[in-house]
Amino acid sequence: MGSRDRPDARFGDRTGTAHWTTSDTFANTRREVVTEIDAFFGFDDNCIVRHHDEFDLRHWSTTARGRT
Repeated sequence: MGSRDRPDARFGDRTGTAHWTTSDTFANTRREVVTEIDAFFGFDDNCIVRHHDEFDLRHWSTTARGRT
């Protein structure tokens, strides 16, 4: 099982952001993968109506599978 840092989150009335780091082991190769994630949120009537995560897929893939 991987680990998750406590997110650095900032929220306003209509939008919010969060940033956190995860550390997981990719099952196929047993390689540890550390990923930085940024999340963006949109709110309406105190509900999340938009959520988008961004991370470096190329970095994740290269680390998880190893360089080819």
